[in-house]
Amino acid sequence: MDKFFDWYVSTFDIEVQKGVRLAKSEISDPNSGYGLYVDQTLSKCSKEDADDSMVKSNELIRIPNKVTFNIHSILSMFNDKTNYPSIDAHLFFTEKIKNVLKSFYKCSSMSEMFSETIVITLYFITFYFLQSDYDVPEIFTRYLEDVLLSTAVNNPIMRPELYLQCYKQYPNILANEIIIDLFTKFFESELSLDSAASKDTIRQIYGAIISRVLDIPHEISEKSDDFTTRTSLVPILDFVNHSSITPCCVFDVDRTTNDITLKYPESIEDPDDQTRKELFIQYSDVIEYTSFNFAYGFIPEVNKDTPCYFNLSIERDFIPKYYRNFYKWFGINPVVQFYKDNKTMTWLINKTLKEFDELLLPFMINSCIENEEIWSYNSNAYKSFANFSSKIDTESTVVDLNNIFRNEIKGREHSKNDVIGLAQLAWTIRFQDNNGKILKRRVNKQKALNIFRNLPVNDQENTRKAFALFFQTYITYRLNKLEDSINIGSHKEHIKYNESECQSFIDLCNIEIDMLKQVTSTDLTSLLNTTLTVQQELDEALLPPLISFYKQEGDIPEDNEAEQHELINECDASSLDDYNELDYTDFVTQEQEEFGQYFT
Repeated sequence: MDKFFDWYVSTFDIEVQKGVRLAKSEISDPNSGYGLYVDQTLSKCSKEDADDSMVKSNELIRIPNKVTFNIHSILSMFNDKTNYPSIDAHLFFTEKIKNVLKSFYKCSSMSEMFSETIVITLYFITFYFLQSDYDVPEIFTRYLEDVLLSTAVNNPIMRPELYLQCYKQYPNILANEIIIDLFTKFFESELSLDSAASKDTIRQIYGAIISRVLDIPHEISEKSDDFTTRTSLVPILDFVNHSSITPCCVFDVDRTTNDITLKYPESIEDPDDQTRKELFIQYSDVIEYTSFNFAYGFIPEVNKDTPCYFNLSIERDFIPKYYRNFYKWFGINPVVQFYKDNKTMTWLINKTLKEFDELLLPFMINSCIENEEIWSYNSNAYKSFANFSSKIDTESTVVDLNNIFRNEIKGREHSKNDVIGLAQLAWTIRFQDNNGKILKRRVNKQKALNIFRNLPVNDQENTRKAFALFFQTYITYRLNKLEDSINIGSHKEHIKYNESECQSFIDLCNIEIDMLKQVTSTDLTSLLNTTLTVQQELDEALLPPLISFYKQEGDIPEDNEAEQHELINECDASSLDDYNELDYTDFVTQEQEEFGQYFT
């Protein structure tokens, strides 16, 4: 690593303040790797140099944007003829890599996975596999060999067998394995590679990139303070470790040059008179334990003022089919977000999120409706789709429309995805209007939330109690699973003999176990009904996205002979004549207008 540091600094005229060096990190984690240090004795000497502009601005490092790695700079670097020994070498390599990129972009299975991180990973995997036959620019090969392939990473990409056991309900865990498989299949086909060897290398490169990328600010225009971010690998800066405890440096962008700078606080001297001091930045001001662990492969130390969250994603197989179907039709994310109250140091449920109220919707209780279910599911909803569609599609027959929508809905309901992605015509809600009349209609998620929030306080509390019964059962199940995974689960032997490699996984499990035990020691119903708010000055922690990358067909059970005969009868031309929309809604016209966009 230090050889790369010296080569990179000298080759590209990186400005580094006197006393800044790379060395083995002194963080207690045995897998911590390297860190960036400053020799305070040399730093003090530098401060006496009045002509040193870096010292005046508290800069430790200044790195030109053109020698960092983002989707724009990488393209510029491999197109730069000066990076090759000859014109022929340049043409030979650039033609090959552009053909590889074109093939990749045509790969439909990767289209929904595209991101800046994926494209950067694609570049470096391609550079790795082409370097034996092509003159790949040295800046790429050195960073590959000295950094990416030498970085010890303990995130889920490198430990999939552990994380898939306990955290496969998080989209990132599943998506990472899908991405690695797709990369492997693509490069096997494109470059005729050996499967096992190439997959291990791809996993290492992808895992290292995920753990090292930063979001670098980039101005939208010179006349505006607005900015966007570019996902980037920034050599040298990416050696700086994270800390929420030690006074941190900050990285920024010089708007006049686009150089990336690392700055330290005005007073960097350590009160304990240490000569050498390790430098830190904050990867995030807010710590959400699952996403942080999944990216960086460790659990950070935090101080009492650090906003801490834990996104508890509910295992999909645990959710009863009725509720799972409901959540999918409404696109509801089955995640409960906890946050740590800094005053009491206890975990609380973040009920300020609208997503929390969404979880309560299928458990809704309305004391005004006594003899009927509030929610009812229509297993023949495909006929409503056919009915609505027939108003616009005058060329297709009723039989065709029934068949199309029945198969489409069946495929989406059986898919492992979290969202149906169609007009919500499957679930009917019964509610009381302002005149006290009980009505029924099919609603979208926002209208359902409005109905819930207009319920009497007692009904809202009883709804939370109903959800609490389900959630308490899940917590008990989850605790048993986590403890078994660490103590007597199928990976006990693996953990026992590779404890340092698996420590990140164990630490995450233990944080969740401690949190859930603390929650179960209190009255969960009271916790759900107590008005507690997250401090408004804190940044919010994003929830994990909905799972939506599986093919729609899922594991669809085949129709037996009797069902096929019934289907023929259901889908014949007379089926819509026997199907009355008024059985499912009192607002047919309004719904046709509201959901019409889905059928145009």
